[in-house]
Amino acid sequence: ALSVGDRRFRKRSEDRIREIRDNAGTVFLVSHSMGSIRDTCQRTIWLNKGTLMMDGPTDEVIEAYEATRK
Repeated sequence: ALSVGDRRFRKRSEDRIREIRDNAGTVFLVSHSMGSIRDTCQRTIWLNKGTLMMDGPTDEVIEAYEATRK
């Protein structure tokens, strides 16, 4: 839902996901969009072909992930 529709639809979808996260306690977001992950998640799990590479604070995991992509 975060990568389809017009800007207004994406904004509503992002707001709704944040609302669900705040009320539910746990929400699984599967994405390759670092922006969506940063905006939505406090904790991130990085999987590579089914292998757990890292689990921790979102900024730290994304930094490590992006370092392997350079």
